[in-house]
Amino acid sequence: ALTSVIFFFLLSISFIGMTKITMPPSSASVSTTHEVPVSGRVIAQLQGDTISLKLEWLGKSPGAVKGKAVRVPASSKNQDLITACEKLAAQFKEKFPEEKTLQIALASQLNYQELISIMDGLRKDYQDLVLSSYTEAD
Repeated sequence: ALTSVIFFFLLSISFIGMTKITMPPSSASVSTTHEVPVSGRVIAQLQGDTISLKLEWLGKSPGAVKGKAVRVPASSKNQDLITACEKLAAQFKEKFPEEKTLQIALASQLNYQELISIMDGLRKDYQDLVLSSYTEAD
């Protein structure tokens, strides 16, 4: 067993030496600005047979825009939901063109196909979509 450990250690050292791959030294940086990030977040909730959408943000001028879509059976794509999300994303992009990421908080009653439809609507303007906990939407 000790021979195996020594062999692995020598192999690792020679590999690092040959490839010149090393870890950069750690460092800490200090933020010079005290601005609150925009942090755009889409919250989707179910209200009867309607999906209520709210895109809210923080930062210097916090605010929100709202939209709605009629719920369709889980087996089909919801074009109304996609269109509503596209409109929300376009309004947010107009206010904050430099933002690249949106968070999505989906209520626990909504299904996977509805999540995919929301993502399809937002993906046109935002490639980085982050899924948040359903507790933020409930």
